[in-house]
Amino acid sequence: MISADQDFIIRLTEYVEANLEDSALSVDTLCRQMGVSRTQLHRLVKEQTDLSTTHFIRKIRLDQAYRLLTTTDLRIAEVGDRVGIGNPQNFSKYFTQQFGVSPSALRRNRPESDLEIPASPELTTDPEPVGNVPIESEMPEPTIQAPELLTKPAPPVGPPSAHQAISRRFWWVGLTLLAILVGWLGSQFLLQPPADGSPTRSGNSIAVLPFRNMGPSDTDYLVDGIMDDLHTELSLVDGLKVIARTSSDQYKGAKKTVWQIGDELQVAHLLKGSVLKNGDQLQVKLELLRTRDDIRLWSKTYEGTYNDLFRITSRMNQEVLQQLSRAALGQPTNRTVPRRHTTSLAAYNALLQGRQLLATRAEAKIRAGIVKLDEALTYDPNFAEAYAYKASACELLGNLGYTTNPAIYRQGLQYAQQAIRLDSTNSMAYGALGSLYGDLYQWTLADAAFRQALLYNPNDAQANYWYSLLLRALGRPAEAIPYSTRALELDPLMPVIVAGHVINCAYAGRFDLAEQCLNTSKPLFNDSFLFHFSQGICAMIKGDYPLGETTMRHAIQLNPQYTNHVPSLLYCAARQGKTDDARAYLAATPDTPARNLYLKAVVYAGLNDRANCLRSLKQAADEGYIYKDLLLFPPFRPYHREPVFQDILRRYGLPVR
Repeated sequence: MISADQDFIIRLTEYVEANLEDSALSVDTLCRQMGVSRTQLHRLVKEQTDLSTTHFIRKIRLDQAYRLLTTTDLRIAEVGDRVGIGNPQNFSKYFTQQFGVSPSALRRNRPESDLEIPASPELTTDPEPVGNVPIESEMPEPTIQAPELLTKPAPPVGPPSAHQAISRRFWWVGLTLLAILVGWLGSQFLLQPPADGSPTRSGNSIAVLPFRNMGPSDTDYLVDGIMDDLHTELSLVDGLKVIARTSSDQYKGAKKTVWQIGDELQVAHLLKGSVLKNGDQLQVKLELLRTRDDIRLWSKTYEGTYNDLFRITSRMNQEVLQQLSRAALGQPTNRTVPRRHTTSLAAYNALLQGRQLLATRAEAKIRAGIVKLDEALTYDPNFAEAYAYKASACELLGNLGYTTNPAIYRQGLQYAQQAIRLDSTNSMAYGALGSLYGDLYQWTLADAAFRQALLYNPNDAQANYWYSLLLRALGRPAEAIPYSTRALELDPLMPVIVAGHVINCAYAGRFDLAEQCLNTSKPLFNDSFLFHFSQGICAMIKGDYPLGETTMRHAIQLNPQYTNHVPSLLYCAARQGKTDDARAYLAATPDTPARNLYLKAVVYAGLNDRANCLRSLKQAADEGYIYKDLLLFPPFRPYHREPVFQDILRRYGLPVR
């Protein structure tokens, strides 16, 4: 039968469990709720649990925290909030004291199945707080009472639940001390840096995770725009590594812990946010997190009307930079250049919608995006970013084969140059200019444009990657490696950058680096056709045609719509004497458009048909097309000294070897 005192503790426990999130829960509040005096409360808790009131309540909080950490994917900071210990440092300290392991170490080593909560140490009672003091206020540190001798080990039992604590007056102290020691040693092991030489996170690094849209779906473009504006501001900070959005955007809706994302992106900090547009009201919430221990370093909510958007985002950007200067850089931030915005909210709104349409890469939406960008320019004819995005749209239409009209490149050049006239530091305009010049085989101008883009934004992963491709096209793969390495650091989850870096390394003869990247990337990109294509190029360069055939075939199986890899597969097969498919491909493929002539040249090279290979390459060049890696591509290496081949190189401004 449960005594009256035991029933009191049960009711007290149930009340505390129902109000765990209330960090201000005080002794006086409990006295009023339970209808007892402070003296009676302390006496009953001490008699039934052998704990002070403060430590009894804290134990209930921490037991629940243990359950949440081992059974949910809540962030450590969120768990602390759920159990009413909002201060991350206090939460970590109390948790480690009770369980002998830190919350972050426990989360990293979380078992697959549910575990019992380990027994808590026997604590001496501290003087109870006087007056209406919150229970989680700073208290004297508890001391652990160690026995002089343990005659025999205690049986390994879990801790009493809050109800079981009623009848249990003491716990096995010796076993608890052992658990603390083992837990501490385990946490120390888990927190050691990896011994295998794997990369570690630098303190001056951050990823901006996709912001949550708390409002209607038709404001997605606004949420994306606010996030992108902040991302761009951060990317202009000297000495700060900012992960590209193409990688960080992949965590939208992902149920991964902060430390998991930190490990995958190799960053020390994450910035999370949410945006709510309700009528004319706007609210933006931001949160800066440290990935190694899931500590929330800073959070703030910004509110105002939608007409205050520029003021809100300007203040938000400034304060995030200030917080990062303390947390990551250890010094005042130094932005590369000041950014220039439009003062027209209508123009900015149209730009955001146009940019969202371009991101789809679908022809109809690219063209609809251009209409939106034109709308932005009607509101602000001097809006440099709108011109820069129009230049990018033209490059996309031409590069993706949506138009064969060469005028599209001239239009793109004009838009990029206009953007630069309006804003001479616009890195995006220079990047678009470099890509357009590269598509037109104007290598020197492309080189200069990319250098300007990287001067004004060295954290632009795309510009770094594109510049590495330009250097590769010019036959300088060793010089390309640092740029593709940087692109990979900034955009580690982008398959095309991984593949491009592998190929750069292989062309430069750095097969060690290529293999290292392939091995590291395989768990993430084994289902990407580009990953297997890059592996096939490595095999072709080394003359391993069976491996080249296998990997190219796998790439085509993963993406059968992309047929440009078929000639490389047929080349590898033909080099092994398997020529039937190669001859069938040549018979079935017309000579138009010019790209087909180049593809047929690859197959002719596999058949050792020198005359037809060179004829096809020359005819394609005469019609305005060459493969950008013509200088390095393995099938054409035997023909580098042929006059026809050298004439093609000269006509297209490539170095003759």
